[in-house]
Amino acid sequence: MSGEQQFIKTSITAYLKLCFGQESSDSIVDDDLLASETAKIKMIGILERIVDVFTREAVKLKNRRNNEHLAIHRLPPEVFVEILLLAIDCRFWTPIDVMGNAKARRMAMKRNRTGPVDVWCWSRPEPEAMNAFMEDVQTVHSSRWRSILYDHRPETQVFLEHLRTQTSGLIDVLLFNPEVYGPAVSLELSQEGPHLRHIDHIYHVIPHPEDLCQILSTSPRLERLCLIEVNSQEAHRNSQESLQTISHPISLPLLTVLAFDNASKSITSGLLPLIRATSCKTVIVKGEGEFSAILEPQERSLELIAQPIKASESLRLKLETEGEPHVHIHSEPAIAVEWAYWAFDKPGVDIKLASCGGPSTITNIEIEWSMDSSGQEVPFPVGLLEFCPALTRLQVTDYSTTTLTPLVRLLRKTTSPNADRRNSAYSWLLPNVNTFIFHAESIRDLEECATEVKGLLETRYAEQKDGRTDQSIVSPTPMEALKLPSVLVARLRAMKISTCLKFDDVIQGTATENA
Repeated sequence: MSGEQQFIKTSITAYLKLCFGQESSDSIVDDDLLASETAKIKMIGILERIVDVFTREAVKLKNRRNNEHLAIHRLPPEVFVEILLLAIDCRFWTPIDVMGNAKARRMAMKRNRTGPVDVWCWSRPEPEAMNAFMEDVQTVHSSRWRSILYDHRPETQVFLEHLRTQTSGLIDVLLFNPEVYGPAVSLELSQEGPHLRHIDHIYHVIPHPEDLCQILSTSPRLERLCLIEVNSQEAHRNSQESLQTISHPISLPLLTVLAFDNASKSITSGLLPLIRATSCKTVIVKGEGEFSAILEPQERSLELIAQPIKASESLRLKLETEGEPHVHIHSEPAIAVEWAYWAFDKPGVDIKLASCGGPSTITNIEIEWSMDSSGQEVPFPVGLLEFCPALTRLQVTDYSTTTLTPLVRLLRKTTSPNADRRNSAYSWLLPNVNTFIFHAESIRDLEECATEVKGLLETRYAEQKDGRTDQSIVSPTPMEALKLPSVLVARLRAMKISTCLKFDDVIQGTATENA
């Protein structure tokens, strides 16, 4: 056995004895072998190599333990593959952020060489950071730009110039301009390429109504449209007539948030009536002037706000008579002035409906009314129906048992004679209603309801005496169908009612709300 082998054997034997608590008097190294300096140096090298060997073996044993005994080792192969795929998925490496670390940004861009990117240019970057950011974004082809978050400031003007050439692939856009009193900033959105999904303009110039109409018409997947604190250009105000020539509706079935602030009359009267958004939960319309945001209470306007009203926790109606009379419908919605990806909006409605001017053309209204989620009664806004003089058919499904009396009283209301005309007579507020269908599982106060309906029949449809009619009031359109809960109809039959209507032909019973 050579001297080196004897040295290693003696060293390991002594080490093992120490590990097992045995005292060892053996010398690890025979002094005869280390008589010279060269021998000592050689033996030091041997000891160091022994440490290296033990360290490598320890690493191998640790790896074996991890592979055989950790939980990840027990994952099915297909699950482990999915984890690895997610780790390299370009969707997790999309943001190119001007305020991010340059090295981290370039590492993300290296991992995502061909996938879509989100470009964020915001806050006040240092000149060096801005230069590095521009070098990076200029290497990304326009077809890969998926979304843009741009907070316009003078020091980022160079990015705006580049951005104007990169809009062909955008589907999400947030433009924010805190320099409210500075120069107007505009960005032309492409009508080609993929469909837009989110459009947020904050403190920017609102697109021309015709351009906006074209953009919306080619964006059926749009989910969010927010034009907040925008500047409406003077030229926009004369575009209402051109929008009226557009007859095709704008279908936005996925739209959930619609907010216009500082909108011109051409937007509220020309563009909004064209929008069909049955899934919309938040509608906010505010005008550039005191009355420019007032909508005509047409059927399409009411359809647009139906879902937001239903999604509201509370609803406030106020008749405002100063200037142009209108009804302010407000349920305290909230629009987050931030990126749609992490914005939290509160559903609701905030609009104004005109109460005069052009008469409403709504002829048919269907209403479902119930208590709120806590079981509290919600007052029925019967006053809204006063703005529908052309109404002919009214159908109500009442789950709260509170709406019948107000509705019957509304049908009994009259308007004052016109003072500018001689011998003018009173007229009914809703003179054309010829069908009234009311569904309810129960009647809260049967006697009161029966008395109110009896009064309606004897006043609005009074029995003619000696063939003469009351000349002081204009006769309404004859009622063709009056459908009420069967229990109420039975009570009416037991009452003596003087009316010109044929009771059995006109008045019919409904058993439940599904009748």
